[in-house]
Amino acid sequence: MTMAVIAIINVILVCAAYLFGIGKASGKNNQQITTLIEGVRELKLSVKDDLKKSRESFQTELKDTKEFLDFRITSLETEQKKSNNIKERLVAVEQSVKSAHHRIDGVGK
Repeated sequence: MTMAVIAIINVILVCAAYLFGIGKASGKNNQQITTLIEGVRELKLSVKDDLKKSRESFQTELKDTKEFLDFRITSLETEQKKSNNIKERLVAVEQSVKSAHHRIDGVGK
């Protein structure tokens, strides 16, 4: 995208130079053309700077988002391990209760 914007600005510069005929211009026109070209060059630099700042901002946001997602994934993995541990303990308790019921049933006979 940066290259496209710079290319467009360069086309504007060439068109301005062609339309105003830099080589044939009078002193006043030459000054106007020079001012126009300098303005477009400043615009070009401004666009480059803005794009650089936008890229840096995007990269910072992307890094922050990645760190947040890594934190959440780690938290979810921890919760999953706790849940799995509870399931294992519940199965053990169910087996123990079943065994106790069989023993109780055997005592009554």
